[in-house]
Amino acid sequence: MMDAADTVEQILALEERRRKAMLGADLRALEALCSARLRYVHSRGEKDDRIEYLDKVARRYFVYRELSFDIDEVDLIDSGALVHGRIRGMVEVAAEARHLDCRYCAVWADEGGAWRLRAYQATPILAEPRQDGSMTQEKAKC
Repeated sequence: MMDAADTVEQILALEERRRKAMLGADLRALEALCSARLRYVHSRGEKDDRIEYLDKVARRYFVYRELSFDIDEVDLIDSGALVHGRIRGMVEVAAEARHLDCRYCAVWADEGGAWRLRAYQATPILAEPRQDGSMTQEKAKC
């Protein structure tokens, strides 16, 4: 049995595999990473199940040009893990270029000994606090 630190490292490695698969439109890798029960909620509120998400990647509805994941925390729960972080990059959605700057939560589930992405939710960062307490203007159009 893996200890918590090993499990966290495994989840971090899976997040990196997911990032690379998204950038490379690697359907085989994404199919292996995504649960059959996946629910993927995009930064503008659209939602996809596994079939819909993979179909959009295959059709190049989503073309990821640049992506970085800055992970704040991996929270282990029962037979799952919550990944809290920030995603930044450039993506084309239906041929429209978009800048990504979002907080996200990814839910990984241990499905019969294999970790699978079960859910994903992104929230755009529209403003950030300044040192004086005021907020910056809108930053991203996710």
